[in-house]
Amino acid sequence: MKSPVIDKYEAWESVRRSHQAGVFDTNVLRTIESLLPQRVENSAETGCGKSTILFSNISDHHTVFALNDRDAGEGSSVLFYEECPLTRMDRITFIAGPTQQTLPAFDQFRPLDLLLIDGPHGFPFPELEYYYFYPHLRPGALLILDDVQIPTIGRLADFLAEDEMFETVDLVEGTAIFRRTDAPTFDPLQDGWWTQRYNRRRVSSKRDIFLPSESVTDHFTEQHLDCRLHEGEGFEDHQNKTLNEQIERLNITLGKRDEEIVNLRKEIDAANSTLNQLFSSSSWRITAPIRQFMGWLR
Repeated sequence: MKSPVIDKYEAWESVRRSHQAGVFDTNVLRTIESLLPQRVENSAETGCGKSTILFSNISDHHTVFALNDRDAGEGSSVLFYEECPLTRMDRITFIAGPTQQTLPAFDQFRPLDLLLIDGPHGFPFPELEYYYFYPHLRPGALLILDDVQIPTIGRLADFLAEDEMFETVDLVEGTAIFRRTDAPTFDPLQDGWWTQRYNRRRVSSKRDIFLPSESVTDHFTEQHLDCRLHEGEGFEDHQNKTLNEQIERLNITLGKRDEEIVNLRKEIDAANSTLNQLFSSSSWRITAPIRQFMGWLR
């Protein structure tokens, strides 16, 4: 895979230590670089490190929202990208502090061609970051969501995978990549939950807003990515156990349905027997002329 910036980065990293937060997979960065044009106008990310080096080389203006951890020395994410000779420091704007505070206070958002969400991972912080950024994503922009193996972040990825504003591009290790469509931007100041595909596919089929679908699948969380990444071959056993549990639940449900069908057939047989007794009774035959006369009157 052609990746000029990352090729140079790997040559440098081979003789340089990796920072504390530098676990962003280089293969993911290769994929991202391959999906991007040689130049983008504006980009942003939460968190920093290897990705900052890449984005500063392909973006005219790159904004970083991250903690200032320079006092961590060799473990500093900020010093890691600052000291890399490949980093284009002239293209970077650094906004220091927790994104829970800096993003609500920030008022200089640019139309974005590229966004990486990789800041604090606890719920609801990735959703908070998404909220402040998504209105600024241009059609065709890439949205990169890291660590979707974490269940709550995986749920956000599930939502994005079904939303009209995005199409799923790729999943590399634990990183999901989406592309912004030309669908209208969901109003960030209103409600409208009933218009969103993820919700419409999961409400009762009796509701007017229900959106029929051949299958309703949570694309990312149902892959059990954390098990796949951390258990290796043990993931297959985990997956088989999960499938067996699902089969057992389905068998129980089918058994209950069979029992209900048997009971309904008994009720139908009893009703038919009652009707047969009524039709064969002498009173039914005696009153036949009266019923016929009443039919004529109608």
